[in-house]
Amino acid sequence: MIDARTAVHRRATSWAYLACALLVGTLLLHAGCGGGSPSSPSGSTSGGTLEGVVVDAGDSSQPIADAYVYVPAGTARAAQAGGTGNLAEATTDASGRYVLQGLPPGEHTVFVDAGDASYVDTSFPVGIFDGLDDDVRVPLVKSELDALLDTLAVDPWDFQALPGDEVECFATVIDKEGRLRVLAPVWTVTGGVGTISDDGIFKATEAGTGKIIATIGGRSASTNVEVVDVAQYEWVWLDVPFRAMAVGDWLWADAAAVLGDEPQPGETIEWSTDPPGILNLSESSTVTDEEGFTFVEFEAIAAGRVTLKASLGQSAATQTLVVTEEPALQVWVDVVPHS
Repeated sequence: MIDARTAVHRRATSWAYLACALLVGTLLLHAGCGGGSPSSPSGSTSGGTLEGVVVDAGDSSQPIADAYVYVPAGTARAAQAGGTGNLAEATTDASGRYVLQGLPPGEHTVFVDAGDASYVDTSFPVGIFDGLDDDVRVPLVKSELDALLDTLAVDPWDFQALPGDEVECFATVIDKEGRLRVLAPVWTVTGGVGTISDDGIFKATEAGTGKIIATIGGRSASTNVEVVDVAQYEWVWLDVPFRAMAVGDWLWADAAAVLGDEPQPGETIEWSTDPPGILNLSESSTVTDEEGFTFVEFEAIAAGRVTLKASLGQSAATQTLVVTEEPALQVWVDVVPHS
């Protein structure tokens, strides 16, 4: 169970994260600059531009040079044959940078050929709207590591946001032995509803529906997002301090009921897990206190991957956890504001 000291620290830390989740601001993250210019034989500079850097998924400070990045004119990869038939193409420079110019507005699929058998080639969707430029970091997975990976999941699951809202998204990678792997995915957004940073921070910009997609090697997972152009809507916020635990461990999840950007007291949060039988919840529902805050404790009773869900009316938030037979290495990160 959770002692009093932990509960106090938990609440202080959780509200710090909630404050960050409610922050409305501009976040522009660009991949690092490098010496020289990447080769870009695309020709026309009209239309949208997609640029970024190709790096090692296990070490984002390690660039991958001479990777071939292209957008076929059709859906078939064969369109690259002979270096023709592409809407845009480029070869990464020594710092891993690429620039694709002249992309017409709309949804496109970007292919990345590492040019190195030790890496797995990948592809991902990207949206170019109104000639706007975009910046996408592309982590490539080592072939030997890719063979060990099993599943990929994205949290939060199917959520709403207002224009200007920022939501942190997580990609959970699990290998064939059920262990959690820390790897950077390619983050992209479709539907023209917002942008997403290399670190998974989604910023809603336009009302509509879209998908947030994480891609690692040949795997991809997504969550649906609806950006609603209304002043007030009710939603639920969820935070679990760790994403891995061992059988027999106790942990907690914090939640808050929010209307617009104001926490709401007296709201009932319904708790559930999928699949059942991995976590034993202390309660199936809890009521938010005078600060709009509530929590549930749970024990890991079986190994496996499980999704914890907090529901409030039609709104829900989820986080994926991995339960192992043996204790898992945990890393706690405290957020320290900069003056």
